[in-house]
Formats: sequence, C-alpha cells, structure tokens
Amino acid sequence: MSVLSGQHLFDRDVPRFLESPAGVLPPYPRRTWLRWAMRGVLALPLIVVVVRYALLAPEP
Repeated sequence: MSVLSGQHLFDRDVPRFLESPAGVLPPYPRRTWLRWAMRGVLALPLIVVVVRYALLAPEP
C-alpha cells in the first residue's frame, strides 16, 4: 500500500496561467468604471427583454 504525502501531491502543481507567477490574471479592463460600463452594456439586452415582457404581460 503506497501513501502519498501532501508535499508529493503539491509538487506537481503549476500556475494555471503563464502570464503570472501567482496564476491570477489582472482584471480586464483595468479601469473599474470601464469594467462596470462593459457589464452594463452586456446586461442591457436582457434588461430590455425583461422590461418589455413585464409591460406587455396581461393583467391577472
């Protein structure tokens, strides 16, 4: 019966991304306000669909 130590298991771990030694990429885009603007633009079509169906739904 072989026993694997924790050290042996973690020896083979490598960073997920080669761009960063820590394995974490910097946020894209770097500016916080631009990130929120991008999220808003991406969410806008869904918001339009939800509001449209809410306004056109028949009254119960």
